[in-house]
Amino acid sequence: MMRVMALLVLLLFALPAAASVPVTGPAHLTPRERLGIERLRAALEPVRQPGARVVIDEVDAQLGQAAEAFRLSRSGGTWLVSASDASGVLYGCLELARLVREAGK
Repeated sequence: MMRVMALLVLLLFALPAAASVPVTGPAHLTPRERLGIERLRAALEPVRQPGARVVIDEVDAQLGQAAEAFRLSRSGGTWLVSASDASGVLYGCLELARLVREAGK
């Protein structure tokens, strides 16, 4: 019986913990981008969805010169937050965080 218990304990510690959804973005972030990404990560913290991820992209030529513009899109398990500038990244991240929180209710 002790061997079985010891084996179960070892297996539990050997299993990788399910991680929250990763959010990746540009290497150099403005304070507005950093705030948006931090809020999005906080909203995603309780979410466990294997293979899901969020990619932040500040350059979206289709948004043109519109200030503070953003676009949310999804392909498979990848969400893309595209924006025209740093404010667009902030607002796109905040909107996706709001959608995540609402979906969890």
